[in-house]
Amino acid sequence: MRAESEGTERTDTDADRILSGLDALLTPGEVTERDFRRILSDFPELLSEHAQVIGEALANLQEQDAAKTSVLRVMHLIKRCVTDGVDEALFQVRLEANRQKRDDRLAELQRKMAEQRKALMPQGTPKKTSLPSLAECAQFLRSEYSEETVATQAKSVERPWDNERSEIRVPRFFFRGEPGKYPTTTSSVNRIWTRTDLPLAAIEDILRCKISIQAQLVQRWKMSPMLAEGFLQHYGMPTNYLDFTSKLNVAISFASDLQVGDVGQICVMPFDRLENNGQLIDLSRHPFAERPARQCAFAWASDKYRDLQNPDAVTALGLNWYAFEFTEQDKREFGPDPVLLDAHSDRAAGAIELAMHGVAKIHNAAARWVADHLQPAPFMLIRAPGNDREGRNFVWVSAEDAGLPYEERDSRQVNYERWSKDFPASETKPLPEGLGSTAADIPIGGIVRVVTSDLFGILGSPFGHFSKLDHQDSVPKSE
Repeated sequence: MRAESEGTERTDTDADRILSGLDALLTPGEVTERDFRRILSDFPELLSEHAQVIGEALANLQEQDAAKTSVLRVMHLIKRCVTDGVDEALFQVRLEANRQKRDDRLAELQRKMAEQRKALMPQGTPKKTSLPSLAECAQFLRSEYSEETVATQAKSVERPWDNERSEIRVPRFFFRGEPGKYPTTTSSVNRIWTRTDLPLAAIEDILRCKISIQAQLVQRWKMSPMLAEGFLQHYGMPTNYLDFTSKLNVAISFASDLQVGDVGQICVMPFDRLENNGQLIDLSRHPFAERPARQCAFAWASDKYRDLQNPDAVTALGLNWYAFEFTEQDKREFGPDPVLLDAHSDRAAGAIELAMHGVAKIHNAAARWVADHLQPAPFMLIRAPGNDREGRNFVWVSAEDAGLPYEERDSRQVNYERWSKDFPASETKPLPEGLGSTAADIPIGGIVRVVTSDLFGILGSPFGHFSKLDHQDSVPKSE
C-alpha cells in the first residue's frame, strides 16, 4: 500500500508507524505525557505547517470511515497542540474522552429503554381503551396549548444582588406531570410534615439540613434566598416550592413513570395567573446548573394557594388538570428520560452535596431520607496545565468526567453512612504536605477527592479554574 503527498512516497512501514502512533493518542488511558512528546519528537512534521496535507495523505492510506475519522480527530489535536501547547491539549483531550463516555452511558440507557418498549410491541394492532391514554392526552395538549411566549420583567440569576430587572420572554403556559392521580398537590415541606413513618426528630434534622445548605448558597454563591430555595427544591430538599416546567414533553416524561392501568395526570397553568398569585423562579438560566436547564425547570410558591387541587386554587390560578390511563401503547411510546433525571455531573448538584457533607451527623431516618432524595454528584479537583504566580491551578469536574467509576446506588449508600449518627465518622486525611504553598507534587491530571463542605473556603468559588487551595483545615483525600 502506498500514498503520495506532493510527489513524496511513503512506505507501508512509515504509514503504519504514524497511524499506530496517532491511534495511541486517541486512547487517553493508554498514553502518557512522555509517550505523547516522544511521538511528536519522532514525527515533527505533525506540528509543521504542512500538517493538514499530511493528514489528508494519511486518510488515503485506508478507505474505512473509522480511519478518516481518526485522522480528523488527530488533526484537531495537533492544531490544539500548536495553539495551546502540549500539556493543555493532552489534558483537554482526556477530559473530552471521559465526557464522551458519560454521554455514551446516558445514550445507552435511552437505547435500552427504547428496546424494552419495542419488545412490548404486540404482533397485532393494540385494542383501544375507552378511557383516555397518555398518547391521546399529549396529542390534545399539543393542539390546545401553543408554545407562544409572553414578555415579562425578571431579575438576573447571575446577579441576584442587583435589583435591576430586564425583559425576558417566558411561555404563556406551564406544565406539571404527576405519575398518579393524587388527592392533593402540595409542597415537599407540607408532605414531609404529614409523613407518619418519620420520627419528629428526623423531620427536624432534615429541615435543619435544608436551612444550613440554603445559608451556604446565599453566603458563598451570593444567591438570593428565593433562588437558593428554588434550587434546593429542584435537587431534592424539602421547601415550600412546587416544580413546574415550560416544556410539555418534560411534563409527559415525568407523568409516564407508571404501570399499565395506572392513572396519571398533567396540569396546565397560565403564566399570568402564577405571576400574580405567588413567587415564580426560573431555574433554567443559571450557567452552572445543567439539569434544571435540561428540564426547563421553574419553581413556584404561594402563601395563599398551597394545594393545586383545592377548588379555590384551581379557580384562582386558572388550572386545568387532565387525567389519563396508562396503556400498553403508552408503555411502548413513553417513559422517563434518564437524561432529564441525571444530575451527578451537574456542578450545582455537586456543590449542594458538598454543603450537605458539612452538616453535623443527623438522625438515621433523616440520613436515609436525604440520601434517597438528594442525587449523589461526586466531584473532584484535577490539576490542570498552566500555573498562576503561586504554581497552582485546578479544575473542578465530576467523578465520571475525571475517569473514575460512578455507581449511583453505591454513592447513595456512602452518603447515607456519612450523614447518619448510627455510623462512625469516616476516616479523613489532611491535605498533602506542602499543598498549602505549592501543587508541584501533584502531577498534571492528578486528582484530589474533596470530601469537605468548605469547598468555598478552599477555592473561593465552586466553578471554573482555581488557583487557591491553601485551606489546611479541610479534609480531601489525595489519589
